Amino acid sequence: MSNVALANRFFDALLAGDGATLDAVFAPEALFWQNFAGREIPKSEFLPGFASLAARVPDLHFEDVRRTGTPTGFVEQHTLAGTAPSGEPFAIRGCFVVTVREGRITRLNEYLDSAQRRPLQG
Repeated sequence: MSNVALANRFFDALLAGDGATLDAVFAPEALFWQNFAGREIPKSEFLPGFASLAARVPDLHFEDVRRTGTPTGFVEQHTLAGTAPSGEPFAIRGCFVVTVREGRITRLNEYLDSAQRRPLQG
């Protein structure tokens, strides 16, 4: 599977809330890092949030997607958009820099302005 095909599988599963596929695309030792959090988060901590996002935001979708495979993974710039549970629309512009090894995601670095996440945190 190419890195772009893996990226497609990951983002499709995220939008569908498909926890089994999300679990399968990440290596057991996968780490999630966010520019505003300052720490690495293990798969056991970040996966439930990824899997539940679609249930909390039924109209969850990506806009302005720019996805590129790299020799070691993929990079994606996008806007994650939808309506928060409060009824407030949101648009979170972000960038993922992802490392892939042996066909599975081992590290996902997320870069965004954390203030854009406010509607989802209430």
